[in-house]
Amino acid sequence: NQAVQRYGYDRERLIGEHVLDLVHPEDRERARWKLNERRAGDRRTRKFEVRLKTGDKHTVFLSLYNRNMPADPVLLIDAEGLYKGQPGHSDFLGTLGVGHDITEQKLLQSEVEQHSHMFRTIIENMGEAAWLEEIDPQQTLYLNPACERLFQVSADRLQVEPSAWLQIIHPEDRKGVEKALVQLNTEHKLDPIDYRIFDEDGNERWVRSEVFPVVSEYGNVTRMVGIAHDITTEQRERRELQESVEQEKNFVHEINHRVKNNLMMIDSMLNLELGSLEEQLELPAQRSYTAEVLGKVKARIRAVGLVHELLYSSSQDRAVDARMYLQELGDSILEADGINEGRIHLDFHIDQPIWLPVRTVIPLGMIFSELLTNAIKYAFPDGEDGQVWVHLWSHTESEYELQVCDNGEALPPDFDKKSLSIGHSLIANLARQLDGSFEITDKPDYKCFSIRFAME
Repeated sequence: NQAVQRYGYDRERLIGEHVLDLVHPEDRERARWKLNERRAGDRRTRKFEVRLKTGDKHTVFLSLYNRNMPADPVLLIDAEGLYKGQPGHSDFLGTLGVGHDITEQKLLQSEVEQHSHMFRTIIENMGEAAWLEEIDPQQTLYLNPACERLFQVSADRLQVEPSAWLQIIHPEDRKGVEKALVQLNTEHKLDPIDYRIFDEDGNERWVRSEVFPVVSEYGNVTRMVGIAHDITTEQRERRELQESVEQEKNFVHEINHRVKNNLMMIDSMLNLELGSLEEQLELPAQRSYTAEVLGKVKARIRAVGLVHELLYSSSQDRAVDARMYLQELGDSILEADGINEGRIHLDFHIDQPIWLPVRTVIPLGMIFSELLTNAIKYAFPDGEDGQVWVHLWSHTESEYELQVCDNGEALPPDFDKKSLSIGHSLIANLARQLDGSFEITDKPDYKCFSIRFAME
């Protein structure tokens, strides 16, 4: 028929030629007995593949497909002998044949085989264990060599004994794995799971397994692909790292404990020196001045010591909860100065825990100690009652502000000259150490001292 033209032939010129002349020379002998023999009925030729000898170069096919097309098309032949009367008892008239072009099908099949071979080569030689499992009916279809080595089981054995691989799982982890399998069977998914197995020598190994669903063209999960790899080295390194971290924590805690004890010892020594100086000094003004100076030194030591005390008792080794620190430091300053409970009320406004590193919280605590001590001395002299507000908040992720306000006496007119004192110089220097600034707001009803600082 006219379909022969697609292979580069003219139909009229083929009339009278033998059909084998169209068959590719390499397939001619194989096709001779299929196409020459006068078959009929159940013996007719069905689904016989044969390549044709084309009359041109098939340039149309080569331009239509961006892949290597076979030079010779492939037909699927159905042919039957035609007889005048009953087959075998009358004259043979000829053969009626139909050829279906399966070139594209063969090409796709070749590509699938190539891809399958490529992926199989990758899977067979990859270091991780991999397997393929059918869901319904549940059965293992494939294990790569790495999987067989890791779990010491073959696909044939799993067909007979599906749970054979569970035997090498550590007894303490077996229930967790079985629970994961229930999740896999019901939800067709599995979260990554770590568990221990025993190798051929009885050594304990750590394994991490992951399973991924294979979805059919209809959206159904029909198969599952599993991957497992040995994470023994990773687990060992993680355990060693955790042990190292714990040792470092213990070491840091011990250092903080010793620093705190040493600072307490220095504080006790200052108390002894203060008592000795008060006995030696005759004038009350000298004793008062000495007590004031040593009191400030003790307050600064107390601010540093409290940091190490909190570090010693905290779960974090390099950061302190600023809210807890300022509250405890404020209470200790009031107690050390002999302030009666309720005479000066400390009101903290710190909405949430703010964890600050040691390099920040120590100068911040010393600043707060100076500000609170000055408020007690100058804002509420002669035992006056009052209130001190402490605010700490973050403007951005790296910028903070500490504000200490009181409702005590107003600042004196010559405050600018007094601001050059050691205390204010210390505050200014500590603020610069925090890469911050020190500001004072003086209102009729209150005054505020603000430290705005940045933290990397």
